[in-house]
This record gives sequence, C-alpha cells and structure tokens, in this order.
Amino acid sequence: MTDSFRDGPATPLFRDAAALGYPSAPERSGAPGPAFPGGRSASHRPVFAMTAPKKNSRYLPDHADFRYEEFPFYWLARVHAIYVQEMEKVLKKLGTDVPTRRVLLMLRLHGTVSVSELATHSIIKLSTLTRIIQRMRDEGLVDTRTNADDARITDVLVTPKGDELTDRIQDATQKIYVRGYAGLSDSQLTRLMETLQVMFRNLSED
Repeated sequence: MTDSFRDGPATPLFRDAAALGYPSAPERSGAPGPAFPGGRSASHRPVFAMTAPKKNSRYLPDHADFRYEEFPFYWLARVHAIYVQEMEKVLKKLGTDVPTRRVLLMLRLHGTVSVSELATHSIIKLSTLTRIIQRMRDEGLVDTRTNADDARITDVLVTPKGDELTDRIQDATQKIYVRGYAGLSDSQLTRLMETLQVMFRNLSED
C-alpha cells in the first residue's frame, strides 16, 4: 500500500493528576512565569498576546497561583482518558477496537477516502494506520484500490461487512455521548467546540 501522508499527532493519556507532574499552588513558589508569545495572525482568532502578566497567566504551570484543578489541559487529558476507557469497554464486547471504529466512522462520513486523509482525521500515525487498514482488509471490513487520478495514492472504501459493523458500533456507543453531554445545552457545546478549535489552531502553528 503506497500513499503520501504525514504522521498524525500523538495522543497521550493521563490517568490522574500526578501523571501530569504539576503540583498545586501551595507547593509552588516564585514570580509569575513568562507570558504567552504574541504575533499570531488574526485569522487564527487567538489568543493571549501578553507582554506582562495578566489575569489568565495563572493558567501557566510556572505561575505562583497555578492549580492543576483549574488547568484546562488537565481536564482535557482527564476527559479524553475516561472517554477512551468507556469506548474500549463497549467496543471490546463487539470484538473490535478504537482505531477500527475511527476508520469506519470516517468512511461512513466521507465515503471513499485516501490513506493520508484517514490518518489526519482518525488521528493515527500513518505507519500504524497502514497496518490497521491491512488488518481490516483481511477481516473483510474495508477494501483498497489505487486512486484513479494519482497512482501514488491508495484509497480506502468500506465493504458491506464493515458497514454492518459500523451500525452496531454506532448503536452501542450512543450511550457514551448521551452521558457525556448530560447537563450541557446546545450553546454550551457550541462554545466548547469553538474554544477547542482555537486551542488546536494555536498549538498547530509553528
């Protein structure tokens, strides 16, 4: 299988606060740390172009008033960890796993997709994804073919067996999302999405 693609970002899982390595405020001392760098373009809607400590500087780990319980990345890690745990429990009962679900869901949403596109949107390194696709092809869940316009690109498409498994996965995992969204309004979820997208763009910039 050949394709031109980039590795997807690694996704660390932290099981508890200590794994993050950040003490709470009483354990810290010293002056406030450096501010976030400025200079980001307006098109990225950012961020804290600070030249002196301001209100949000306490969210920097080296600030004297830093508390991990109020650290956004701590909660991102916690939410992601428990989300993966719950997803793995449900998928195990179906005889499948998280990477397989990601690939099948992307194919359900976008139809035939190149390996490089799958790597980007399923957040799986390309070298790993290639092995996953080969396994899924052996299991009859997907098929692969050379792109009609560019022979260097390999396209992936779902089979009827893969489609049936996708339906079962969607039915079984629905309860995870219902629980996760409990108590949140549409406007809160929209705002959360917008905030996460800003943070993603900030971190994606070189």
